Amino acid sequence: MVIRKASDGIRQNTNDIGLNTSTLAMVETLILRSLNQINEGLKNAIQVKQIGRTLQRIYVLSDETLGMASQNPVLLLFAETYIRQAKERSVTLVAEVSTFVLSEGENLLINANVRDELLGKIRQEIELIAAYLLTVRNAMYWANINGVLKQLNPYQILHQPKPQSG
Repeated sequence: MVIRKASDGIRQNTNDIGLNTSTLAMVETLILRSLNQINEGLKNAIQVKQIGRTLQRIYVLSDETLGMASQNPVLLLFAETYIRQAKERSVTLVAEVSTFVLSEGENLLINANVRDELLGKIRQEIELIAAYLLTVRNAMYWANINGVLKQLNPYQILHQPKPQSG
């Protein structure tokens, strides 16, 4: 009888240990999933922060470009191609993101891979737009520095004064 009680006690303790071990394994799995979601969230937050910085750079470049254009609108001639390319990229970005969001529906934010793909695409396109605006600003700046009429004159090489022989 004493042996049976001891055996039942050992069996109960063994069952409790098994239950505790299973519980610990479940808790560990939950913690790992939570940490993985936090990691994905932090990666997404970093991408969003980079997108925000690029957008700030775009605003600054736009203000500088508009300031130059307001002083001398002819300068826009030197940036026409890049302005058109930036516009095309902007329209393409909006269309792609809209299509992507509509195709994913309510599951868009649930899947970390889908979020990463979308944020990466947005970041890449916004950086290209910023590069186009930088090119626009630089083209206008150097056209202004070098003189607008001199830049527009296709015959400037022909009109250079000839050296005088002494």
